[in-house]
Amino acid sequence: MSNTIRPTGHCFDDALQFFEMFRLDDPKIRADVLRSMRVAHGICANASGETWAHAWVEERVRNDPDRRKWPERVVWQGMAAESGYAFFAVALDWFYEAYAVRERTLYTLQECAVLNVRSGHCGPWIARYRLLTNRDGAIRGELPNAPLLGVLETRLQTTNSPTT
Repeated sequence: MSNTIRPTGHCFDDALQFFEMFRLDDPKIRADVLRSMRVAHGICANASGETWAHAWVEERVRNDPDRRKWPERVVWQGMAAESGYAFFAVALDWFYEAYAVRERTLYTLQECAVLNVRSGHCGPWIARYRLLTNRDGAIRGELPNAPLLGVLETRLQTTNSPTT
């Protein structure tokens, strides 16, 4: 798999769909891992200062022997992959610098569920973020040479909400 992050154009949907890969009733899915994750909605910028709204999942990695070499804080994000669709993980510090994250709001899964039902969509739920979503149809955030920690390929399909 290439180390170029190619956004799907549906990051707000992707952030919630990330959790659909896990069967919550599966005993192999550690509840503490899911509790350590937050959905993030934020404002990012490119080198020329243009801003856009974006969404991703943040995780605090602890007590995981399979990921002991990973940094304590990582970001998971949906991406277009050779196989169709996947989620990648990168170090949170790298992500914040690469995407020039200017602002962010974190949500628990429970908060996302409530806001999703109330609004009828996956976000963004804050008005100033909504104003920065897909104004011109461009998909932003492609990054070459991303230092990927891990990739989870999925059969999930992206949806068609015009958000990133």
